[in-house]
Amino acid sequence: MKEKTILLIDDEADFVEMIKFQLESEGYIVVTASDGEEGLLKLKQIKPDLIVLDINMPNMGGLEFYNKIFTPHGRTKYPVLVVTARLNLEEIFKEIEVEGFLSKPFEINHLMSEIKRITLGGINPVVFLAAPKNSTHVKKIMEIFVNERYDVIVCGNIQELSAHVKRHGLHF
Repeated sequence: MKEKTILLIDDEADFVEMIKFQLESEGYIVVTASDGEEGLLKLKQIKPDLIVLDINMPNMGGLEFYNKIFTPHGRTKYPVLVVTARLNLEEIFKEIEVEGFLSKPFEINHLMSEIKRITLGGINPVVFLAAPKNSTHVKKIMEIFVNERYDVIVCGNIQELSAHVKRHGLHF
């Protein structure tokens, strides 16, 4: 399995140190940032498998950072797990479809479970394309979907699509 990279954005140094230690002991690569501005700079250097994001930070808070990582089509470029002491924000983040939300304080085991759930996959929506597999147009369409964090399955024809759905089902 490929090592997973986590971008941890939080201004509480002790919290960051503790979480970083735990994640690294579990085999994750951890890059840290103390606010949203630094987080955006780190995103120019890495492509994380997950962003663990605090909300209340100096310079640029988590909400502003979150709004800056959207694709032109309205999805975030990376999965985001929000960790904050502001419990009242949970419903807002459910509505904007973050991959997870934890209210501080929390058990470290709960955080690790959420991180594993998100980084082990199965969170991206699946798109089926019934089209010739080697088509240049299909490749371009696939690239757009993949950049929007969709998993794409190309089926050469309707029969192949039907067989795939029968084998694996549809999950909405």
